[in-house]
Amino acid sequence: MEPLFVTRSCQIGAWTGKTKDGITVDESWLENDGLVNTVSAKYPLGDPHKDFDPEDIPTGTWNVYPVQDGDHMFLQGGLFHRHDIRPFYLELLETIRKAEEEEK
Repeated sequence: MEPLFVTRSCQIGAWTGKTKDGITVDESWLENDGLVNTVSAKYPLGDPHKDFDPEDIPTGTWNVYPVQDGDHMFLQGGLFHRHDIRPFYLELLETIRKAEEEEK
């Protein structure tokens, strides 16, 4: 993890309980990328969602990609810890291209 995020990462998930809006925050909220917990990063709570399937991409539904192993800057290529993230984006662009072709 980028040094910039270590302290905040440890703080995320340190509290459990219910929010004023009645949302239960438990240990599952501990996993995070240094700035955002994984639970809320996937899709808005209560919205329709499903695991991403390139053969079935419905509109009006959050199509949730698998959690990536990395911190908040990983998908941008990193800051101090550099990552070659180009293959991820090339695969994503190919998925979009195929979905657009199927719509035609």
